[in-house]
Parts: sequence; C-alpha cells; structure tokens
Amino acid sequence: MPLPLEPPEAPNAQIGPQTLEQLIACARGTPTGGCIVEVGVFQGGSAMHLHALAQEQHRELYLYDTFEGMPYHEAGLDSHPLGDFADTNLGRVHKLCPHAHIIAGVFPDSAIEMPPVAFAHIDVDNYRCVLESGAYLFKVVMPGGVIWFDDSPCLAGAAKATKELFGEALELSSTGQHYIRL
Repeated sequence: MPLPLEPPEAPNAQIGPQTLEQLIACARGTPTGGCIVEVGVFQGGSAMHLHALAQEQHRELYLYDTFEGMPYHEAGLDSHPLGDFADTNLGRVHKLCPHAHIIAGVFPDSAIEMPPVAFAHIDVDNYRCVLESGAYLFKVVMPGGVIWFDDSPCLAGAAKATKELFGEALELSSTGQHYIRL
C-alpha cells in the first residue's frame, strides 16, 4: 500500500522514502494485538505514518522523545553532539499525531505502562540511547513483534549497541537497517 500523501505543513521524514515504506510494511505485518512505539520522534516525519497505520489497525501508538535533542554523546563513537535535533516541539508532533501517547523525556526512564509492543522503531542515533532503548523494548515486545533500528548499521554507536544486544540474530532490511523479529 502506498504511503499517504503528507499535508503541506508536515515535516519530511529524516529517513528516505523507500526505507519509510519498508518500515511501515514491516510494522503492518506485526501482530495486531500489540501497540506501536517510536523512540526518537524529532519533528514527527515518520511518526505521522506510524500514526496513520495505528489508526487504520486500531492500535495504540506511543511516541517518546526528549524534545530537547540528543541527551548523550560518546566521544569517538557518536556522530551527533549533545542537543542535536532539538529543533522540535511536543505540540507540533501532537498536531500531526493527535491520537498518539506522546511522552517527553529520556527513554527508557520516561517509559509509561503500555500494552505488549508489536512494533518498535528506534531512531535515536547514538550508542547509549540505542543500547538502553533496545534492552528495554526487548523485554516488552510480543512474540512475532519487531524492533527496527533506523541508525544501525550506518552509525557506529548504533551499530555497536545493536551488535552487543542481538549479535547474529539481527537481520538487515533491503534498505540497510538492522531489525530483529522476536
């Protein structure tokens, strides 16, 4: 199914259109009894597509972001400095995704109670955030669910974190992102 057209005020997703299409197709194929989660929302470019899918499939959507930019930076490992991606705000994302649960703070410390997770999109760009998000979500993703790592293997910190968490169990999408099906 083609992606819905973006309204003029909608932000461009930070990921390419083929990757976005594959991400949505993957999410669409996960167990419908679970919710959808995105960690690292930025301006909501990919979140609004996940929101449309969640509405279509009558699922809950949880969006987590600091809304203050990158909270950590590991020298020599992470390419984005502290505070990068701070050009966002929760209110704007809420307008794009009015039916989503939008939670500000550093995930997983900011995690709230959720139903079992069927699909999780981790787009946080750095080692510590990927490591902590992946470890937390691994415990709450339901059988048949997927964790999709937008920045692995292309960013060194994200690749290191995903390899430490899942090693050879990681699969590679045709557009170059790691994911794991549980």
